Amino acid sequence: MKHSYILLVLLLCILSVSSNVSAFFPKDHIAYTVNGFNTVNSPITQRCAPYLDLVLDGNNGADSGILHYGSSLVTSYIYTHVKAGYEQGLIEAGSNDKKYCLIIGEGLHITQDGVSHLPGGLVETYLKKFASTNYAGHMTVENDFTNKHIAQLTASNDYAITSGKLNYYNSIYLDNLIDIDGQATEYLKMFNKIANLDLTTDVLRIRANYQGADFYSATAKSRYTGGIPWWADAVIVGLLLVSLTFIVLIIWRGHSYWKWINVAWWGIVFIVGIVLLVSLLTLTFWSLLTHIMSITSSLGYLSVSQADVQHFSSVAQQATNDFLTTGQLKTLDSTGLSYCAVQNPATGVCTTQVSGALSNAEKPSKWIFYGLLMPLYLAISIYLSYKSFRRRKK
Repeated sequence: MKHSYILLVLLLCILSVSSNVSAFFPKDHIAYTVNGFNTVNSPITQRCAPYLDLVLDGNNGADSGILHYGSSLVTSYIYTHVKAGYEQGLIEAGSNDKKYCLIIGEGLHITQDGVSHLPGGLVETYLKKFASTNYAGHMTVENDFTNKHIAQLTASNDYAITSGKLNYYNSIYLDNLIDIDGQATEYLKMFNKIANLDLTTDVLRIRANYQGADFYSATAKSRYTGGIPWWADAVIVGLLLVSLTFIVLIIWRGHSYWKWINVAWWGIVFIVGIVLLVSLLTLTFWSLLTHIMSITSSLGYLSVSQADVQHFSSVAQQATNDFLTTGQLKTLDSTGLSYCAVQNPATGVCTTQVSGALSNAEKPSKWIFYGLLMPLYLAISIYLSYKSFRRRKK
């Protein structure tokens, strides 16, 4: 059991620094939007009620750039999460009702994400509470929140549940963005323009993953096009080679019983490497990641309290209703990230820096990981090696 916990911790450490993907939790967005349209009677709801599927695909389609969350192309995610991108979409939509409703969905997404990503929001609160990194903690918190939120809606016979609309719209997730041939529709092309990047492959992968298919089976393109970086396999193979080399060397040249403790120590690293490599080769990495997040929350780490689930869902629903009533997008930027918004093209110097709540919230955890856990791991490794190779005095 002790080794199982150690393995879990090591997996989380690796994921926290190597994963460049956030997660997909559309059910919350669907529930808020469905309930908003059921409650609010306004020019927006009257115009877009016949196109609720487009509103919802616009809402969840705003996350199309999420596979680039930790890369230099993160701007594709940022542009669909800021007011400027929303306003660009409205201009592009013009008087076309369907395109307008798609962009209303983007505005809803920005509004709803703000409740989670901004100061005092759900994710920021729990990153601080548990001293977690954004990459690992963000996904885990929102995954746990979604599970508990949907359970609360079910228990209270919420309209989104009893009407069957949550399940229905969940089953046709992003269908309006991809045509029958797997090509971008006019609606996805709008997001491509806003994101300044072709997101067709990204949407194919996200949609396939959400529908339960393999994350990369939806496209014949290289799996390194998005999601997992090309160097991921190299790092994992390196872990395997280094750990296996140390295991063999310790068994061969070790002189004391300490060598078996050292073998177990490096054996854990080897097992982690095997698990990650097999998950990549069998294309089940994201399934593994989901299980890890669920296990983590079940152990109490990054677990959202029922009171907070009720509080933040209530705030998000009210924000949704306000937006549908007034049409005013109050959130300027819902990413929660720190990034350079304006860069001098001549000098490359950033002239406008945005400070994000999530990036700021994870700073202590990075100090803990790099300043404490990594040195501690190296110190233990060195100590065990010293004890293993030290010759006994005759």
